[in-house]
Amino acid sequence: MIPEGYIIGMGRNPGEDKLVTHLYKGNFSNPGLPMCRRGWNRSDGFAYSIFRGNTSKAGICRICLKRALKEKDGVDPKKRKTKWI
Repeated sequence: MIPEGYIIGMGRNPGEDKLVTHLYKGNFSNPGLPMCRRGWNRSDGFAYSIFRGNTSKAGICRICLKRALKEKDGVDPKKRKTKWI
C-alpha cells in the first residue's frame, strides 16, 4: 500500500515498463521529488518523465517504499552523494 502523500510513476523511457516503478512525494498535479535517485530518469539524473499512477510489471521500488514509509522527503538531484556514470 502506498502511504498518503506519495504517488507512483512509471518512467516513459523505452523499456521502463520492465523496470520498477518509483514513488514521488506529491500529488498527480505536482508529483514532487522522487524517493530515490533512480526516479530521476532523464537528463543525466536531473529530470524525470513519468506515467503517473501506473505500475510496471516489476512492481514498486523497495528503496522508495522504505523511504515513504518512514515519511522521508524526496531526493534532490543536486544533493546526491555519488556521481552518475
